[in-house]
Amino acid sequence: GALAGLCWGFIGAYLVWARRRKQAPARRMIAFIFLAGWMLLDLRWQANLWRQLGDTAAAFAGKSTEEKHASGVDRELYALAQRVLAKLPQPPARIAVLARNDSLRFRVAYFLYPHSVNGIFGPEPRPGDLRTGDHVLLFFYDSAAYDRDTQALVWTDGQRRSVDELLIESRDVALVRVR
Repeated sequence: GALAGLCWGFIGAYLVWARRRKQAPARRMIAFIFLAGWMLLDLRWQANLWRQLGDTAAAFAGKSTEEKHASGVDRELYALAQRVLAKLPQPPARIAVLARNDSLRFRVAYFLYPHSVNGIFGPEPRPGDLRTGDHVLLFFYDSAAYDRDTQALVWTDGQRRSVDELLIESRDVALVRVR
């Protein structure tokens, strides 16, 4: 931003100065101003990297992977994934993660591996795609919901899939095992 504008300003000022003196602008001088501006930008970037390195080291140095996940920006997603993992059988269990957006789905799925997480690439699974014993995690999802009265997953288009067991239910989150 500002440094790049300053660099172009210096080049423009040099070109005006050379024109007023009725001299041809020296290409070396233009290159020098350009490279000096580039170096200033690079130094600023390097200083930011060193500051970020210090912040990152203070936050994560000496911690285990679990501690890093628990203290990172996705700590709430990691805590949810740990609750889900505690309810799943030994890997590889099939689990469909249905979330409001792709970012949430990918980030939750990352913490659920080594289980077989589907619904990550391609279309989200529909009721007919689910098998008996599959698990479905509804996470801030609007196109399907768990119906406690009928013990079923109900999609907004009316399709249903019976559920064997509700494993987790909280605000905006449900984990079920498909019948």
